[in-house]
Parts: sequence; C-alpha cells; structure tokens
Amino acid sequence: MFDPGNNPETLVSVPNDLEAAMIVSALAAHGVDASTAGDFTSGFRAEAPGMVKVIVRCADLTRAREALDVLKSESQHESANHASTASSVGVSKWLSLAILILLAIGLLQSCF
Repeated sequence: MFDPGNNPETLVSVPNDLEAAMIVSALAAHGVDASTAGDFTSGFRAEAPGMVKVIVRCADLTRAREALDVLKSESQHESANHASTASSVGVSKWLSLAILILLAIGLLQSCF
C-alpha cells in the first residue's frame, strides 16, 4: 500500500560527503533516519562540483529540519566559544602534524 509519508524528501544539500555523513549521524542521534544521495559526484573537480543531498522520509521532514536548526545553532555557539583559543589550538595541531611527519620520514629512512 502506498504511504506518502515514506516519500523521500531532500532536507539539505551540502558540498561533500563528509559533511553529509556528519549530518546523517547527528540526525540519527535525534531519532531521525536519513541517508545521502550524490556521494559519487561530489568528489569531481571539473568546475561543476556535485552536491550531496541528505534525504529523509516526508513524515520526518519537519522533525529533521528542527533537529538541523538545533545542530546549526549549537555549532555556531561552539564556534563563538572557541574563537579565542583557536590560535593556540591551531599551533598545537600544526606542531603535532610536524612531529608525525618527522616520525614518518624517520621510519621511511630506516626502511631504505
């Protein structure tokens, strides 16, 4: 039997599959089943980038929009709170990356 509540609806389109996957995961934490479409075309770099759609059931669309709004506001709030420490965190991330690169170079040199 046909149930219009099961029709797929696009909640949002994002530029890459990583962002789409994070949204799907966050929606799942809010009790909303979601999936993605367009993952394979999003990686093309030919001046016409594809978008990845986050798809939800029509019956869940309102709840999904509300959850997405909550997620966006939480993200903006966290960004504002961490803005003052961003430079020190950025330095420690780059330092960690540099150490990992040096360790990798040392491993490669010991192999040859």
